[in-house]
Amino acid sequence: MALKHAVIVFMALFLPRTLEDGATSIFLSASPQMVSPFSSTHRKGSLIQSTATVFDILKPYLVEDALYNSEMRKTEHATTCHPDTHARILQDITRWIDSTESSLCWLHGPAGTGKSTICHTIAAKRQRAGRLAATFFFSRKKGAREDINRLIPTLAYQISEHIPSAQSHMQMVLRKERTLLSQSIEYQFQKLIAEPLMNLEACDRSLVIIDGLDECAARDRLLALVKQLGETFTDSSAPLQFLLASRPEPDIASAFRMHAPNKQSLWLALEDSRDDVRNYLRDHLQQIRERYPTIMAHEPSLWPPQTSLDALANKSDGLMIYAATLVRYMDDDQEPPQVKLRKVLVRHDGVDPLYEQVISEAQERTNFQRVIGTLMPGVILSS
Repeated sequence: MALKHAVIVFMALFLPRTLEDGATSIFLSASPQMVSPFSSTHRKGSLIQSTATVFDILKPYLVEDALYNSEMRKTEHATTCHPDTHARILQDITRWIDSTESSLCWLHGPAGTGKSTICHTIAAKRQRAGRLAATFFFSRKKGAREDINRLIPTLAYQISEHIPSAQSHMQMVLRKERTLLSQSIEYQFQKLIAEPLMNLEACDRSLVIIDGLDECAARDRLLALVKQLGETFTDSSAPLQFLLASRPEPDIASAFRMHAPNKQSLWLALEDSRDDVRNYLRDHLQQIRERYPTIMAHEPSLWPPQTSLDALANKSDGLMIYAATLVRYMDDDQEPPQVKLRKVLVRHDGVDPLYEQVISEAQERTNFQRVIGTLMPGVILSS
């Protein structure tokens, strides 16, 4: 894990930003100071001022960095899917959204397979269609973005913006139950999201996306939310649909089996994506070829050849993170891309040897040891 984090740090500091999926930024999101919405700003004596809106009350708990299109996620290279990748999964999710079937979809797969990029892509599409209610992208060791206490208020804030008719009910509940935001996650969800929406007249279904369930710090409370979702949004006529994404870790998979089985919800698995890796590399490496016409003058116009693309796809183990890391490594102006390609092709398969190669060459950079030592105390990299 230390090696992987070192690579991510190096790439974020020194390499161009072309990463498509799943990279972790070195810029840690500071947790906003928690200020009670019932402080002197919004209370007089023991009564909350009538001017306090639902947005005033929820704002101190809002995690803006967790929204799909936040500036923080942009620094983490969050982007939509490459046109020739994840086509089947995107079609399946779109079909589910447009159907009258279940209100819950679980997208699962190993790290680096593209879950966050898929969620980002769906979020962008639904926002353009005016049907995106809320998003929350968990991220481990990023302060408020791994804090489940901030999840429901952040979702509720966005939902109240998207569905204004829900604001009055939310506001009434928050004023009546001043300790609501310190109650259990299930109770918050029921009072701030389920009940306000279930009490509304018919409205168009909108989508809520929660990505990175496995990166939430309080796993037991997260699993309680999965249970609540499975029990609450089982009706296809529910006003919200929930797209949840995570690694298929045993406790999360068990929670879905028990409370949201695939008979009443849609499960989508992301596993081997070698074809997607091949398509991604074909386009991005060809762009590199076109950016360096002089130093690559003796390479074929269509570069790299198909045999190299096939070899790289096999080395990737089907992980999009391998493809994105490789593109950034080859496009850093330190050595001709064709030379770097030859080095990669003789390495062992898998993402770890690629990380090792990146780190090995990175150690030649000025101030590399100082930067890594500052960001990762206790990590010593030998030459």
